[in-house]
Amino acid sequence: MKAISRVIYIPRTPARVRLYFIGDLHIATILCDKKKLKETIDEIKNTPNAYWIGMGDYGDYIGIADRRFDLELLDYEALKEKKDLFQQLKDIKFIGQWTTNQIVKTLKPIADKGLFLLKGNHEETMEQKSGQPVMDWISDSLNLPNVGFEVMAKLKFRTKAYDKHISSVVIYASHGWGYGRRTGAKLNRIEEMAESFIADIYVAGHVHSLAGSKRVRYYYSQSDRIHKKDVVFIRSGSFKLGRIPNKDSGVSYEEKRGYHEQSTGPAIVDVFVYNNKNKNWMKLKVEL
Repeated sequence: MKAISRVIYIPRTPARVRLYFIGDLHIATILCDKKKLKETIDEIKNTPNAYWIGMGDYGDYIGIADRRFDLELLDYEALKEKKDLFQQLKDIKFIGQWTTNQIVKTLKPIADKGLFLLKGNHEETMEQKSGQPVMDWISDSLNLPNVGFEVMAKLKFRTKAYDKHISSVVIYASHGWGYGRRTGAKLNRIEEMAESFIADIYVAGHVHSLAGSKRVRYYYSQSDRIHKKDVVFIRSGSFKLGRIPNKDSGVSYEEKRGYHEQSTGPAIVDVFVYNNKNKNWMKLKVEL
């Protein structure tokens, strides 16, 4: 696993920094909720002190060699190709490039607010089956670090005027694992990571659930006092629809497996940064 640190400048204290966890977009399939994704991107772009972290599975990346491939689930508008080309299976090997181009085009407006990118299992599968380095293409095009499947990240908050360090938050992040049907089981899986990693925010994607919990931990400070701080656990959600009602199209994975429909959108954590000895240096608030 990798370690990474990023500096976030705030104008003054107290300040609110919004962290958006964006993953499981599955761009290039008709099941991608493009409306919700655009709303989220516009919100990040127009919100002061807003930043985002990529949680993986940016594209559907299911090629013709994959047993999950379904011609009827391809988003031809996103791929900018005529359907008859795919029906004839001409140039289908380039689905990796077409999908990557659409991902970059979609996320480019907020690239300057990105912190780092996790790699998802869909990117990994495309790379293994096609040899195309799609994750490197995304990372290089957006000029954001590719941290792989799992990362420990420290966000350091500084004031703009004096470049003074105020505080920091540690994030354990993974694209994720698990296939449980119940939200509680999926959330338990990320809560278990606190047994192995010490962080303030624990977050994973993959299962498409949008869920979170918040706890308070006490710790013994260097000044021989007991303090408390917030700790949050998150499943970062998805932008993939499980079904499209009243539409004659291919059958989704969720339909075949009998999975429940999930709400689309990102998990958001508000980090409240203080510079006052009479207040906790940081508070966390989860928004779903």
